Amino acid sequence: MIISKLARYSQVFILSAILGISLLLRLYRWDRPLADWHSWRQADTASVTREYVDNGIFLLSPKYHDLSNIPSGKDNPEGYRMVEFPFVNATIAATYELTDGFGLPVHVFSRLWNILFSLGSIVFIFLLVRLLTTARTGLVTALIYGIMPFNLFFHTTVLPEVPLVFFSLGALYFWVRYVHNQRRLDLFFFALMTMLALLLKPLFIFFVPALMYLLIKQYGFTSMFRPPLWLAALVIIIPFGLWRYWIQQFPEGIPAASWLLNSDGIRFKGAWFRWLFADRFGRLILGYWGLIPFGIGVVLKPNQKSGWFFHWLLFGVLAYLSVFATGNVTHDYYQIFIVPILSIFVGIGIDYLLFQTPKIKVLEILETHNSTQLTESGVITETEIEDNIEITRGDFHPHLSTGLALVSLLLMLAFGWFAIRDNFNINNPAIVEAGQAVEELTPADAKIIAPYGGDTAFLYQTHRSGWPLGFEIEDKIEKGAQYYVSTSYDDEARDLEKRCQLVSKTDLYILIRLECSQI
Repeated sequence: MIISKLARYSQVFILSAILGISLLLRLYRWDRPLADWHSWRQADTASVTREYVDNGIFLLSPKYHDLSNIPSGKDNPEGYRMVEFPFVNATIAATYELTDGFGLPVHVFSRLWNILFSLGSIVFIFLLVRLLTTARTGLVTALIYGIMPFNLFFHTTVLPEVPLVFFSLGALYFWVRYVHNQRRLDLFFFALMTMLALLLKPLFIFFVPALMYLLIKQYGFTSMFRPPLWLAALVIIIPFGLWRYWIQQFPEGIPAASWLLNSDGIRFKGAWFRWLFADRFGRLILGYWGLIPFGIGVVLKPNQKSGWFFHWLLFGVLAYLSVFATGNVTHDYYQIFIVPILSIFVGIGIDYLLFQTPKIKVLEILETHNSTQLTESGVITETEIEDNIEITRGDFHPHLSTGLALVSLLLMLAFGWFAIRDNFNINNPAIVEAGQAVEELTPADAKIIAPYGGDTAFLYQTHRSGWPLGFEIEDKIEKGAQYYVSTSYDDEARDLEKRCQLVSKTDLYILIRLECSQI
C-alpha cells in the first residue's frame, strides 16, 4: 500500500515537471504578431473571437473580418464564418471581457488558451497510455508529446485543431475507462468530449473503428447494441447534425471544402507518399530520427490490456491522410490532429529501448521466486508481471539500446526544431505597421481593402472588415469600401494615389481614402 502511494505521488510529481517544462517551451515568442506561418487561417479564427469581443457573443451567427467571395465563391457582406461551432471562440471572448485580456491583444490571449488546451492534451495522453500500458510508458509519451518541436509551434497558434486534439484525447480516455469499468459517468464524459470534438471538426470519426475494436474485444459483437451506447450516439450526433443543418442557411459563410479530398488527384501518387511520409512524418514531425522508436513501437507485440487499440488508431490516421489527401499535402497544420497517435508509438518505442533490461530482470526474479509471494509483499504487481512477460522480446544489448534511445530522442528534437523554427518568424512586418496605421487613422467601422493575395492576415492587422484582395476597386467601393491600404507600391496603388485622397505614405505602406474623382 505504501509503495503504491509513493508510486502515485512520484507520477504526479514527474507529470507536473513535464507540464512545467512544456509550458516554458510554449512561451517562446508567445506574444508575436499574428503574421507567422499559416497566419491566414489563424487570423480567420482569431477574427471570430475579436468580433465577439467587439460586438457581443452570438453563437449561432459567428462573423469575421473577410467580406469577400474568395472562401465560398459568394459575396459575404455580413462577414459570416460558418465553419466550426464557435463555443471555443465564445469562451475565449467571455474570459477576455472578464479579465480585460490581461492587457493582451485578442490573438495573444487566444494563444494562452490554446496553450492550456495543449497542456490538457499532455495530461490526457499520459492517462490514456497509462491506462493501457504502464505509468512509465505514459510519462515517457507525455514527455515526448510535450517537448516535440512540431507541437511547440502549432500548439501556440490560434487554430481550432489544438482544442480539437484536447477533446479527442479526452474522448479516447473516457471511452477506454468506460469499456473497462462500464461506469455511466465515463460514458457521459466520452459523449460530451466527442460531441465537442465533432462540433469543431468531424475528424474524430476516423477513430471510431478503434473504439469498436476495444468494445468488441472486451465484450463481444453484441455489446454494440446496448441502449446506453445508442443514447450516447444520439447525444453526440444530434448537435453536430443541427449545426451542419443550420450553417447551410448561410452558404456565403461556408468556405469551399471539397477540394481538400483529392481535387488535384494526388492521392496514393508518389508525391502524396513523399510529402506525407517523408517530409511531414520523417522531417517535420519526427525529425528523421524519431522514425526509429516509432517503428519499434509499431512492431512490438501489444500487451493483453491494450490489444491492437493503438494500431487501430494508427489505421484511423492513415484513413484520414487518404481521405483528405489534398488537404494534408497542402497544409501541414492538418497533421496536428494525428501527432498524438504518432507520439504514442514513439513513446512505446523509447520506453522499450530504455527499460527492457529491468523487464528481463523481472523475468529472472520470477524464475527463482514465487510470483504470488512477490505480489503479496508489494515488490511487484500482477499487472507489472503480465506486462513484463508479454512485452519483453528480442535480444537487444541493454547499453546500446539505451544509447540508441537517447541519441534518437536528442536528434529528433534537434532536427525537428531546425525544421519548425522558421515558422515563428514574421516574414512581412510591414503588414503589422500598416495595420497599426489603419487603426490610428481610420474610423473603427471603416471598411478596408487590404490586398495580400487573398491572405486575410493583413486585413486582420487593420482591425477592420473588408477585402484581402484588390482589383475591381469600383465594385468594392459600391459595396462599402472606404480605404485602401497596401504594402506594395504597384500599379494599382499608384493609380489610386493619383485619383483618390492620400492619407499616409511611408517606405512600408500607402493608405488611401477612396474618395476618388474617377476609377
